[in-house]
Amino acid sequence: MAAKRGSAAAEATPILARLSLQPGKLSYSYGSMLIPIAGALGLWLLPRSWDRLVLLTWMGILFFVSALDLFFNFLLKHHYYVMLPVAVGLGVLVAKIEARWGRVPALALVGLILVPGVMTAIDVALGRIP
Repeated sequence: MAAKRGSAAAEATPILARLSLQPGKLSYSYGSMLIPIAGALGLWLLPRSWDRLVLLTWMGILFFVSALDLFFNFLLKHHYYVMLPVAVGLGVLVAKIEARWGRVPALALVGLILVPGVMTAIDVALGRIP
């Protein structure tokens, strides 16, 4: 009897199923991919410089690894290696918003950034996230 090859009957990459798992994976890092995207937007608003290029490239590592994680279903739950460019980008974004529209919208953005972190901390404390 011939050996059955798994590749012929293998299921295609279940992208939608993996996308549905992504928020749970991000709960270990930012709680939402919107936070790193907002950080990247803040970095993009900086004047062109070597520093901006380095930070954007560093931030790009997060997006590259997240795409790999989604496609290959790695269990990457900690994105601590890009905390610095995310924080710098968010700081720039908050500063630009405060300069343009005032303190209240800037504080609202800070509040929106804190909500996923606080919710994740509560979930971890209550044992909802193993």
